[in-house]
Amino acid sequence: MRNIIRYFIKYPIYANAFIFVISLFGIYSMFSMNKSFFPELDPRRIIVSVMYPGASPEEMEEGVTIKIEQALRGINGIEQINSTSSENFATISVQAYENADMDEVYKDVENGVNSINSFPQGAEKPIVRRLKANPLSEMVTTLSLSGDCDLMTLKNEADQIENDLFNSGLISTIEMRGFPELELVVSVKEEDMLKYGILIDEISMAIQKNNQDLTGGILRNDREGLIVRSRKRTTDPNEIKNIILRTLPNGQQIKIDDVADVSLGFSETSAEVYYMGKRSITIEVKKTPDQDLGGITQFVRTIQKIQQ
Repeated sequence: MRNIIRYFIKYPIYANAFIFVISLFGIYSMFSMNKSFFPELDPRRIIVSVMYPGASPEEMEEGVTIKIEQALRGINGIEQINSTSSENFATISVQAYENADMDEVYKDVENGVNSINSFPQGAEKPIVRRLKANPLSEMVTTLSLSGDCDLMTLKNEADQIENDLFNSGLISTIEMRGFPELELVVSVKEEDMLKYGILIDEISMAIQKNNQDLTGGILRNDREGLIVRSRKRTTDPNEIKNIILRTLPNGQQIKIDDVADVSLGFSETSAEVYYMGKRSITIEVKKTPDQDLGGITQFVRTIQKIQQ
């Protein structure tokens, strides 16, 4: 070390050049590195969520939550399990020990949840996800849309803004709040059902059979393979209306439109946001650890100016 100091004292031009090069690297790093409000922390938490439409909190607890908790007991690395059972939805939060291998814990939790085959028939497939960053460091900004138009028009505009944000290539995580989930509603007409002798189960079965994706396997020869697949899943009310329920002896076709009204609307779950007394939708823009805070903020400000 003394020899190095003595050398730089004897030849100061090299010392100045060394400092200059380090300064250049520092300036380059300052403008090229990603920025964040808070340090990026790796949370040791895994979330399991399950949807069960129409289920009460008690049914969620007995049919879903307890079974997942039992499946996760005994997994190495788990410090604590917290669960919440509410109407239509259950969330199980798994907290790992500080020194646990999160990749290994995640695989064990996923395998444990997937091994459960006794969920209620109406329950959807569980979603297992590992939190990637501290929630405090993810939030960047919030956009708000409000107006005198109906909620569907407001949501369509919010969807367009969401697409613009994703297409920027700078943003990969967006959450929208202020509206319930979309659902396809089939409202049967009792008089018409009695007229044609149609049962509700017959309508339900017709929709299921004519609105699904099916795989027919693969056809192969010496040079290529052809995947046979039927893609008929749709949420378009006009297509659902035209599903044939029954063909009468005189050739007349009874369609769903003859015995029911089909529409696409919002569920009855209460999820409303208001701004200045008007119905509003909020768009929360978040960042991942490998994304740049400055670039995201600048693009969002551009979107806000366009809206104004």
